[in-house]
Amino acid sequence: MIPIKPDIFSAYCALIVFILAFVVLYFRNKRGLFLTAVSGLHLTFLLFFGLGSFFYAIFGITSDRIARNVITAKIDLLYPYLIFGYLILVGIEFYNRKKLGVLQRMTFLYLKEHVNLNAFNIFILLLSFIGYLFSSSDISNSGAGTLFPVFSNLLLPISILIVFNVNKNDSLSIWLLIILILLVGVQAFVSSWRSQLILFFGCVVIGWSLRGKMNYYIISILSIAFIVFIIPFQQLKKNNFNNYNYETNIAFEESLDFTVDQRLEMSGSFFAERINYTREMAYVQNALDRNLLSYRYGETYIEIFFQLIPRFLWSSKPVYNRFTGYEVPRKIGILGKSDETSSWGVNSFAEFIYNFSYEYLPIFILALYSLLFYLDKLVYRIRLRPEYTWLLQITLFFLSLNLVSVIFSSTYFLWSFIVIILLNAITGLTNENHFIRRSAY
Repeated sequence: MIPIKPDIFSAYCALIVFILAFVVLYFRNKRGLFLTAVSGLHLTFLLFFGLGSFFYAIFGITSDRIARNVITAKIDLLYPYLIFGYLILVGIEFYNRKKLGVLQRMTFLYLKEHVNLNAFNIFILLLSFIGYLFSSSDISNSGAGTLFPVFSNLLLPISILIVFNVNKNDSLSIWLLIILILLVGVQAFVSSWRSQLILFFGCVVIGWSLRGKMNYYIISILSIAFIVFIIPFQQLKKNNFNNYNYETNIAFEESLDFTVDQRLEMSGSFFAERINYTREMAYVQNALDRNLLSYRYGETYIEIFFQLIPRFLWSSKPVYNRFTGYEVPRKIGILGKSDETSSWGVNSFAEFIYNFSYEYLPIFILALYSLLFYLDKLVYRIRLRPEYTWLLQITLFFLSLNLVSVIFSSTYFLWSFIVIILLNAITGLTNENHFIRRSAY
């Protein structure tokens, strides 16, 4: 990769954010608070405002529809407000570092000793994989079918627990791992969505590290190997996915012939484009400055309440996601107007900018942190069974990490609570009826 006019200022800003987020996540992990909604927010800063933004600042990408100097100028404008808000958040975390350890948390060892994990894993894996299969079909767009995408969000948390629960003396746990790899791993391998294989790999690493048999050095080595070998393959597969005669195994074989420079260039391009929120924010700010996009003055956040109304109660409810996922990316230029099929919902930080202004980003960051911190505490206040407390907590972690437009995300946050509370109630009734029947004998 040959850098062309790297943006040194934003590169330093990205490194500052990366270091701050890394330190916070390190101490949260020491306190057993890594898999929480708040940690998902910190991981977002580490990856999307740190790592990906650094790659973009140094190398850029070739697919930008707007001149690089325009985008980098907007990024340089936004970063001071972003860092200022995050510094306040880090200060709050440091000030409350002792109190954070008091937050009740569900340990995996407790689950292993008090819960039939094989039965729980089978049930949730089946439910989540069915949700995954139907989440992209037309049936998921209306009525009860909208629950399928919610069920599919349980697939990543249960993958972690299946990997954690593997025991050489428990044949069923081994078969569950094999089924997980065949169902989820293979599907992620052949899917055109590059994030699926990356997230699945992350779940395997997290699940194994929770067993106490993997240290940070091994995780770092595996992560580097994944970046060097798997991401170039993912990029090649994505670029040729519309070629119906092109097979996944061919893409993998061709990717093995890449040189080291080619691998680094493709991996860097992936991080710079897809694992990068500052670029989207810059596109939004540029569109606002050129009057291609108008400020909404909070209308997006008002629409959240309308979006949460079930369609069976409001059959003529507008498709609010159309504006955020279809119209906005074309107005700002991140997608071409001739592209009528792609959807690109800009991240929640960019969404806030076109609602108010980048100057108020620190307020948004603190408000988002406060909301996620409250949700983390709410998980334990509703007093679910241990396995469902854990399931809800880890689901919030992934939802926070994958936080896109609030219109899109708010539905999943709400329905994740509702669905898991209902599953907990059903399980409780089933166990109670089973106990009554046994007592009768």
